[in-house]
Amino acid sequence: MSHHPPSVHSTYWTSWRIYIDLGWDIRWSDDPLLATGIDMDLDVVRVEGERGTWVDDRDEW
Repeated sequence: MSHHPPSVHSTYWTSWRIYIDLGWDIRWSDDPLLATGIDMDLDVVRVEGERGTWVDDRDEW
């Protein structure tokens, strides 16, 4: 089973209950459809089973 986020490997997300992609300095620009920020490549994941909740600091790509 892949431990990458469901947005990358969607076939493995069925046991995932919570996925949070952490960012920093996220804000809206003058364009209401454009947000800017820094992706910290830190993901908080909770799955069913023994693994539970963890912080995944691997690059998704």
